[in-house]
Amino acid sequence: MQIHRLALKNFKCFKEVDVSFSKITLLTGENSSGKSSLIYGILAVLQSLNSQSKSFPLYLSLNGKYVNMGGYKDVSFNHSLKNDFEIHINLSEDDLNFSDIKTLWHFDKISHSPRLTQLKISSSITEINEVIQNDDLSYRVSSDYKTGIVDSADINDLFIELCEELIHYSNYGFNFISSSRVSPDRTYYQSIANNMVNNYGEGYIDQILEWNDNKSKEIYKLVSVLKDLKILYDIKPNRLSGGRFEIKVKIKSKSKWESLVDVGFGISQFLPIIVADLQLSDDSTLIMSQPEIHLHPSIQANLGDYLVKKVNEGNKGNTIFTSDSDYLPSRKISKTYIVETHSEYLLNRMRLLIVKGEIQPKDVAVYYFENSIKDGSIAHRIEFTKDGQILNAPKGFFETYMIDTMDIALNA
Repeated sequence: MQIHRLALKNFKCFKEVDVSFSKITLLTGENSSGKSSLIYGILAVLQSLNSQSKSFPLYLSLNGKYVNMGGYKDVSFNHSLKNDFEIHINLSEDDLNFSDIKTLWHFDKISHSPRLTQLKISSSITEINEVIQNDDLSYRVSSDYKTGIVDSADINDLFIELCEELIHYSNYGFNFISSSRVSPDRTYYQSIANNMVNNYGEGYIDQILEWNDNKSKEIYKLVSVLKDLKILYDIKPNRLSGGRFEIKVKIKSKSKWESLVDVGFGISQFLPIIVADLQLSDDSTLIMSQPEIHLHPSIQANLGDYLVKKVNEGNKGNTIFTSDSDYLPSRKISKTYIVETHSEYLLNRMRLLIVKGEIQPKDVAVYYFENSIKDGSIAHRIEFTKDGQILNAPKGFFETYMIDTMDIALNA
């Protein structure tokens, strides 16, 4: 599942924001300027799908699988219960019957939670032009199909179909890894639970063990990626007595095997991101928050190489099938990445890769966020050009680096 666009109104620190995502999207800017809030707009939708009630788009889960945002006042602009907020998300059109979903939410005085007051869904297959506006959402609406007209589609069936489709693709085509990731342990017991890496990075150790036991190609891919990033030479699980196991790593080819606990902390913080990425399908979206934490600058820069390589690996024609095995024309698919970062090393490496022609400028979106007390947070779209220029950058972008460089030159 790929996320192409997100528009928010009166949501958290945003009075209004509209962001279009590329194959690689970098979110940077001041602290508390809206980078995480933008991501939360996506996560609120997807964790509502993963709740037991499969609630979206009927209800919105502010606290769930990916993030805990509190109550209505915590997500409403200026913390006002009078503000309705809007979430408008556009998803992969080739895979979903419903690709564009626009919702408006109002504070419900009884449940003290968001209540849906308006909904618009559209795609290339179906257009639902009516705005649904009713307490029990029992209206029947007309849907214009390419093959004909369906005059009274039951809205409840529509919701069921929408939820089922989105749940399927969010389970296999999306993940989010937060900046707060688990610390490694010296030994582990194998879990039989779902090994999908969660937002805190939990589950990556069990996944490595499973890949190793099954001699899966992913374990070799993991080792290859870690070598390319120059973060590790090798990694392997080592079984101990009593059902326990440990994770052993080699830093260099001639190094001795060491426990993951005894090497740099940044390695254990970065591993969940790579494992989560290897778990996802080719046509997927991975959101990562501050992947550069505790990493050496060279590895932060090398992450840019990794992201571009993964995008380019997917840029080839693939045969796509629908759920009922209907053939669709071959199309180019690739992973997409949304990265919240403060790393100038990563940003500069992305500029270099564009200059070298490794990736096209249109495939990299950079947004710089800054605070505005009156109008809420603002997202500035910055462009990296083929000749290395930075266009449309606000004052704060790369400001510290450039000021320090000038001061060094003047005072040397």
